[in-house]
Amino acid sequence: IDEQDKQISELKNQLAGMKIQQSRQKDKEKITDEDKDFKDFLNAFDPLEISPTFLKKYNYERKSFYIKQGIAEIRYGRKREPTVSLAVRTYKRADGEEIKNISGVTDVKWRVDTSMGTPLYIAKISEMQWVVAWAVGNYTFSAQAEKLSFADFYSLVANQLLKSSKHYYSNL
Repeated sequence: IDEQDKQISELKNQLAGMKIQQSRQKDKEKITDEDKDFKDFLNAFDPLEISPTFLKKYNYERKSFYIKQGIAEIRYGRKREPTVSLAVRTYKRADGEEIKNISGVTDVKWRVDTSMGTPLYIAKISEMQWVVAWAVGNYTFSAQAEKLSFADFYSLVANQLLKSSKHYYSNL
């Protein structure tokens, strides 16, 4: 039975990888020459076999992205408020791997919010700096904002990041 479970798990991972590849290919096909940088951005994540969580048309623009130790991080700036910044991280856990904090933030008091159905671990870093972490399926996520009120940060997490992660990653 253990061997069957292992084979089933491997098949699920392969299927998840194929779903991500198909989704990524559809995104790439929609991209025009005017947004070539977005296609390059998506291509950069191919070696990880994950699609990072990112904001679409939400008043933010991509400033940079990094891939380090299997963690994909995308940094954004707010279009009309250049002092506002947001970093979103995505990490694909191996089967059986424990959920870990990928935010890079330590020495804060985390509180748990379950009002959205998925536990969100939220912490205040400073007056206008926040961090949140959560997990969906085999994926772990975090987002950190600077120069953003808690209400705006929570709204962004709940209405964009958490919803898209539940939609795209819950069955993976």
